[in-house]
Order: sequence, then structure tokens, then C-alpha cells
Amino acid sequence: MAKDILLFEILDSSRYVSVNVDIDTSDDKLTELDNTRTPNFVNQRLFLKTLLASEDASLYNYSEGSYIKYFYKMDRGPIQQLIYKKYLNKFKKVRENNNFRQQLLNALKCEEVSESKLKNLEYKEKEITELFKIYNSCKAASYIT
Repeated sequence: MAKDILLFEILDSSRYVSVNVDIDTSDDKLTELDNTRTPNFVNQRLFLKTLLASEDASLYNYSEGSYIKYFYKMDRGPIQQLIYKKYLNKFKKVRENNNFRQQLLNALKCEEVSESKLKNLEYKEKEITELFKIYNSCKAASYIT
């Protein structure tokens, strides 16, 4: 059970941490979208895959099939979800809550991490990981991917 294991690693491949986190449980399937912009957070103990580990800023993800959520941790703070949610507006058009961009702008204070760099950032592993690499390099912090 996840509550009994703090960490496990597949040598030279993947590392997972077991933590209690608030995760948005809103459905991301087009046919199941709700009409609220606000995430539906539930506290759960999950195994998060470590994408980038550092003393300054670490990045994780949780995936189950096509359902993927990204999480981050600054210094020794708590692990928090980067908020991204698709929803339907009152005209039944798909919209996105891209609050993760503001979260990153507030957390990753560095000259190389600018508002313009985040403006079109997509909620995708490669793009977010690259941003964390830039931030950690800016802070002269070593990191492991």
C-alpha cells in the first residue's frame, strides 16, 4: 500500500515518492467536462513519479492512462499540484483554467523565467521540465532528471 512505502526506485529508470497531496479529480474527457473553472480537489496518498529532483525546485507527475497531473515542490515546502483544468463555459465551449502558469511565475523567481516565457507554456511534461531545468540552472542548483 502507498501509505506503507515512502519511496521506490527502478534503478536507472524511475523514482516514485508516496505522499498525501490535493489532486484535482475533475474528469478530463471531453464528454464528461463540468461547467466550473475551479478544480475539484481531494486529498489522496499517491505515488508521484519524480521528473526532476533538486534542493530548490522539484517536479513530479501522476498519471493514470491519459489522465496526467503535474506537481511541484519548492525548497522544503509541500508538494502542490500545478492547476490545469478543462471545463465548459455557459455556451458549452471548452475552456481551460491555466492557473499553472501563474503558479510557476510566482514560484520560479529568476531572470530567465519571465512572464513572456510562460504565456504560451503548455501543460506538457517536456515544456514544464525544461522550465524547471532553466530555473535550477539560474539558481546554480544541481538537479537530477
